[in-house]
Amino acid sequence: LGDPTILVATVAVSAPGAGTATGFVTFRLGADMLGTAAVDPHGTASLTTRALHAGAVTIAATYGGDASLAPSSGSLTLQVAQAAAVAVLTPGAAPARLGESLPVTVSVTSVSGRTPTGTVRLRDGPAVVATTTLDATAVARFSLSGLSLGAHSLTADYDGDADHRTATSAPVVVQVV
Repeated sequence: LGDPTILVATVAVSAPGAGTATGFVTFRLGADMLGTAAVDPHGTASLTTRALHAGAVTIAATYGGDASLAPSSGSLTLQVAQAAAVAVLTPGAAPARLGESLPVTVSVTSVSGRTPTGTVRLRDGPAVVATTTLDATAVARFSLSGLSLGAHSLTADYDGDADHRTATSAPVVVQVV
């Protein structure tokens, strides 16, 4: 996911026919047209795309035919892997003050070119202390209150989505004074 994928269709003339195919091949992902490519002198048409989503995808290639060859089509199902995600936890002012809320921001990024969506859980040690949903910019905002005196190891867990794998931030130690 996110990497360029090269789709290649070969148009071959079946016996007893002869000649070389000319014309164009249209590539589709479901009802969505990915693009059209010219058939080269070797009978192949190729298209580079980044439009594939994670999971099983079926690509259809349709040859439009030419003066001597009839139109034809074929399809192939591919398994596209989820993209890696990275979660970065950033606490507010340090040290935190006892009795005051501590703002915490978690940013989730991906090389997929798509914005991660879904849920982020904030942990203090092993205990989940808050859960929220990423906003439209893939940021989760928390306001922690009730933290006791001392050190708190905060970690964020991103639950992933259809296109992105799960991710856990590096722990950040916050002192409450």
